[in-house]
Amino acid sequence: MGIDVKLNLGVLEVSYSDAHGKSGASDTGTVAEILERRYHVMETFYESRKEKIAEWLAEAISDQIADIVSGGRPNRDPFYAAMQNIEAEFRAFLDANEMAHIVSSLSEAERDYFIGSTGGFTKAGARGVNHRKKKPYSKDNAARPVFVDTSLYQQSFRSWPSGTE
Repeated sequence: MGIDVKLNLGVLEVSYSDAHGKSGASDTGTVAEILERRYHVMETFYESRKEKIAEWLAEAISDQIADIVSGGRPNRDPFYAAMQNIEAEFRAFLDANEMAHIVSSLSEAERDYFIGSTGGFTKAGARGVNHRKKKPYSKDNAARPVFVDTSLYQQSFRSWPSGTE
């Protein structure tokens, strides 16, 4: 008899606001679904980090077993440190613009999987579109990493385990 643990990647649902403070433009859950369907952002992150993620999860279980064997009480959230590492790594993945670098190194057929008929996801970042600024589309805005416009998607990212016996 064993326990299967599933790693979940997602976002806290937070409403976006437009430049005038009116909420309801969209929420991070909707944006995350669109980005995953079109560009496979979280899937790509996971695939590029799965060995590191597995190490963090194994270390969490190992630490839990060591604590119990030494007479300690089981931790209520044994995967906490691993989840924190995964979340920090995802944010660093976006800050380093790794999606753009990964996609630029792919074959044309592989790129079609990521960008399909949407025309690509790097254009807004390269143009410096930034909705944190008064003039989000100004030509004076510096380029930014893709998927880090307002940074709400990035900051709302969460990972959590779920399991069944």
